[in-house]
Amino acid sequence: MHDLYIFRFRAVRALAQFKKSMLSLMLFAAVSSAWADYYVGPTALGNASGSDWNNRAAYTTASFWNTMQTALNTGPVVVRFAGGTYSQGMLDLSNKGHPVNLLTIMANTLHAPVFSSSVSHQLKLRGAQNIRVYGLKFSGTGITSFAVWCQSSGKNTSRFLTFDTCKFENLTQVAYGAIGILDNSRDITVTGCTFANVGIGGGAHMLYCDHDARNITVTNCSFTNCKGDYVRFRDDTDFAKVDNCTFHSTSTTYNQDFIRMPLFNDVNPGDEYFGTDFQFTNNDFTYDVASGTNRVAIAFDVSGYNSTSYDFSPTTTQAATLSGTDYTAARALLSSNMGIEGLRVKIHGNSFSGTAYWEAYGYFANYGSTGSGVNGYTNVRPGTWASSGTLGAAPKLSFNANFERAGRWLRNWDSMWNGTAPVSHAGLNGTSKAARMAATGVNEMWQWVASPLTTSYTHDLLFAVGPHSGTGAKFRVDIFHNTVTDSRVSVGVSDSGQFGIFNGSSFVALPELGTLQFSLDANSDGDYSDAGDTLRWYKLRIVGNYSGATPYVDIHTSNVNSTTLSNSSLGKSIWVNGGPATGQKAGCVNYRNDAAAVILDELTWQ
Repeated sequence: MHDLYIFRFRAVRALAQFKKSMLSLMLFAAVSSAWADYYVGPTALGNASGSDWNNRAAYTTASFWNTMQTALNTGPVVVRFAGGTYSQGMLDLSNKGHPVNLLTIMANTLHAPVFSSSVSHQLKLRGAQNIRVYGLKFSGTGITSFAVWCQSSGKNTSRFLTFDTCKFENLTQVAYGAIGILDNSRDITVTGCTFANVGIGGGAHMLYCDHDARNITVTNCSFTNCKGDYVRFRDDTDFAKVDNCTFHSTSTTYNQDFIRMPLFNDVNPGDEYFGTDFQFTNNDFTYDVASGTNRVAIAFDVSGYNSTSYDFSPTTTQAATLSGTDYTAARALLSSNMGIEGLRVKIHGNSFSGTAYWEAYGYFANYGSTGSGVNGYTNVRPGTWASSGTLGAAPKLSFNANFERAGRWLRNWDSMWNGTAPVSHAGLNGTSKAARMAATGVNEMWQWVASPLTTSYTHDLLFAVGPHSGTGAKFRVDIFHNTVTDSRVSVGVSDSGQFGIFNGSSFVALPELGTLQFSLDANSDGDYSDAGDTLRWYKLRIVGNYSGATPYVDIHTSNVNSTTLSNSSLGKSIWVNGGPATGQKAGCVNYRNDAAAVILDELTWQ
């Protein structure tokens, strides 16, 4: 055990987890009577409506879950699962859930419902939101990809999902993981869960999080025997926390990294990057057998090529710096060469047994890359990381909202646009970069707002509209209060330069906001720097307040090439596909152009 860390008694932790589980059950019993309760089983009973135990719906019945989706419009819903073996196929809850009212799917008897279908995915949650999964068990050799699959689906990201007191055991044929949290999934909590004996090979994980997933919290879980990394936070997965968990490998078969932040750069230059903010605290890491090369408790590592602006492969001298006692120098090297900010990585209160590396940085010369000298893991001393504190909150628009994050300028936006990819443009007000949307067709870029969401917001941006064709709205900003129903406020600019608001069928001009002057591009090359070019940009502010009986937005605009908000249109309650309910929160913002050259810059949300 490393002498800087404390030993934590597992019996005390087990007792705390038991008390937490019992409290959760008591809370369900106390509040469920105020919710709408429904009932399902492996197969249907009675009239299969799900209205009571004697008329249980079959869990795979799509019409039943559509009914649940409708019921969520009027309040929270609890769906209780009877005990038994659920082997009749995948439960697909894609694009289900409500932004305000919680959907709870729960075991009526703890761990009695056992999901073991012969399917790629047992529970599909693509684009699902505000769902709690409680007390279910996933087990067996039939599931071959992910037992639970969370992933964004267009503007419906998987978000506000909780897995509480579930079991994932003997999933020996899964190729990827027990839970997959993929591609911009957000605000996912895994608490009090048990993972044991997972994976067909080294590519399988207990938690697999990748590609810009945000706000992942893992607490009070146990992880025992995985064929691959036990918990993986790949490629700019960020604001991730693992606290008060146990990690245990009983044999060399399972001697793999416990918590790993890997990059796999199989192209040159590489296209994957590290996240910045992590917390790994109060965990037990134990390898029973002190052999094998991957006895690594916590690791950042890179396979393959360097990504733009970084040099991931350390020389022997640099490796010595990483493992040395000059912590300032080690942090500086991690920041400049790898994009890892040491003091934003909170690692403390952990205990280690049988580890070859407690906290490591690794480089592996794969995919044809050669590296700079050191191939493999290097221990990084605890003093390099923050030895106190907890994970901070993510920025509200945490996906490179000023287009200036180190690396590729469009980093983090790859999965958040439709149509033609935007290109880089000079900043509109002295910044180095902005995003220019294609001048042909309809194109979109969007962002999800980081939690905690609030009933009021202020969204600012700078934008310019250049050459355009056709009639109608040329540029719109959509702020969604419900992406599932496409419900939003939509503010924009028409082909005549009028500011206005879209009501779902027509554009309503708001003359009090002034009139936009279009930018001129004499050579149609998009750079606005040639003779005859004139770049004209504006600041737009949308202020929403959804806390009162009548939710509304205030809209403010500047005059040309100014950040001063000189024009206002207040108290607007014009919505697309229904307005927000009192207390509802906005969670996604979309930028849309239609056959117009649009430039965006300095997106902020508060």
